[in-house]
Amino acid sequence: MNRDDPCLAAETPPGTGTGTDTGNAWHCIGPLAQLPEQRACWKRAGDQPLAAMRAGDTVHVLSATCPHQGASLAGGRVAGGKLYCPAHGLGFDLHSGHMGASGLAVPCFTAEVRDGEVWVCIPAPPTSR
Repeated sequence: MNRDDPCLAAETPPGTGTGTDTGNAWHCIGPLAQLPEQRACWKRAGDQPLAAMRAGDTVHVLSATCPHQGASLAGGRVAGGKLYCPAHGLGFDLHSGHMGASGLAVPCFTAEVRDGEVWVCIPAPPTSR
């Protein structure tokens, strides 16, 4: 796990809701067994649409909205460590969300499996000063 991840800063375990210090929130998106391999499925955590998939017991969760033209990444195929947009075939890295050197990227979210359930952390929106 990346200790620089803002979702870990709250030290709020999955299932306890919003961290009191950071406002980050963990959401259960369903059983691990229901996430397909090699294809992303649509999930929602709060107001955030998600594209979730697994490789064995490893879960990857990215924003479900392609930055190219707003198509849904849900239903996209997974191959070679990338999620491919079903609309135009753009490939986004499962770990970073980046599409090569193009500058296009989708947010990636921290996910954990607890007791067979998948939990995803949605960081609190930045506050303006």
